Amino acid sequence: MPRGCKRNISEEEMPLWAATMIEKYDQCATCLEEVLSSSFVNLLSAVAEIRSTQDLVLKRLSAVEARLSNMSTTSAINQNTIYSTVVKVQADKTRIEGKLRRITWVGIPEQMDEVSTKRFDHEALKEVVKPVATPTYSESSPEETLSPIDTQQVNLDRQTREVG
Repeated sequence: MPRGCKRNISEEEMPLWAATMIEKYDQCATCLEEVLSSSFVNLLSAVAEIRSTQDLVLKRLSAVEARLSNMSTTSAINQNTIYSTVVKVQADKTRIEGKLRRITWVGIPEQMDEVSTKRFDHEALKEVVKPVATPTYSESSPEETLSPIDTQQVNLDRQTREVG
């Protein structure tokens, strides 16, 4: 038979082993086609989901950007008000922290003289600070602990007010 001529081979003329091989190949190709098709469907649905999530994120970012641009165009009066409020809050914070670190005794009379009054105040303050203070160890003697009053972390100040 000359080259280039097609020969039609019917299934009856095909050997049994070739027919079995073609059938197995057809089954394998069909299975592979199904697996690839389902994989592509899953991949395309995942891409679509990513795209919709990306669109949602971009919409939210646009909304945030719009809010920020509106905030940046606030008037100078509003900015001055905000600044003065922040300054006042910082000043109040310092004052309140100072008050939180103070102890006030009302109605404790002064002793006979100033030295006795200072000694009394010092001992009274030691009794209050001692239970709540974290000990500081002395550099000269490691086993000796110093109170915050001894290390001058706590100050004592008596304010007398003349009642007239």
